[in-house]
Amino acid sequence: MSVFSPQTYKVAAVTVANGGDNIGIYIPLFAGYSLASLLVVIFIFLLMKTIWYIMAALLARQTIVADILSRYGKKIMPFFLIILGLYIMYERGTFDLLFNTYNYR
Repeated sequence: MSVFSPQTYKVAAVTVANGGDNIGIYIPLFAGYSLASLLVVIFIFLLMKTIWYIMAALLARQTIVADILSRYGKKIMPFFLIILGLYIMYERGTFDLLFNTYNYR
C-alpha cells in the first residue's frame, strides 16, 4: 500500500476525527506545565503505555483468556466501556453536578 493510496487518507481522516477530543483535553493540560514537567509527564506516559502493551500481550497469549476474548469480546466490551464511563463520571462527581444544576430555587 502506498502513502498516496486512498485507504491511507481514509485511515488518517478517521484517526484525526477520533483524536479531536484528546486534543481538546490535553492541550490545556500540557499548556500549564513547564518544559521539565512536560518531559516527566511524557516519559511516564510512554513508560506506562509500554507496560500496558506488554501486559496485554502476555495476557492475550494465555489460551483460556484468548479463547474467551475471541468468543465473547465483541459482546462484552460495550457493556464494560459503559460501566467504566459511568464509574468515572460517578468518581468525578459528574452526577452531583448534573443533578444539582436543576435544584436552584
